[in-house]
Amino acid sequence: MGATAEIGRGRLFIGGSWREPSGGQYRPVIDPSTGRSIGEAPVATVEDARAAVDAAASAEERWATVPGHERAALLRRTAERIHADRESLARLIAWEIGKPIVEARA
Repeated sequence: MGATAEIGRGRLFIGGSWREPSGGQYRPVIDPSTGRSIGEAPVATVEDARAAVDAAASAEERWATVPGHERAALLRRTAERIHADRESLARLIAWEIGKPIVEARA
């Protein structure tokens, strides 16, 4: 990610899908090393939070019925995907919070 890259406008992930905040509000995400806005984060409303809690409760009920070996396989695949994308994730962390890239990689 170069100095001129931007993260764009974020959305909320609720109930398995991405959506705009119900209040339509966003806040700038500031690069602490430059003070420049690099994107916008959605501002969730109380309704958005309730929808997220309801979706999480529903997912928890379904997750409880998945056999342990299937859950373990899914978690392994998730860890593999994170590991495969670790460099870009470290750059995002470094960029968003101003942490040195060496520390973000750790």
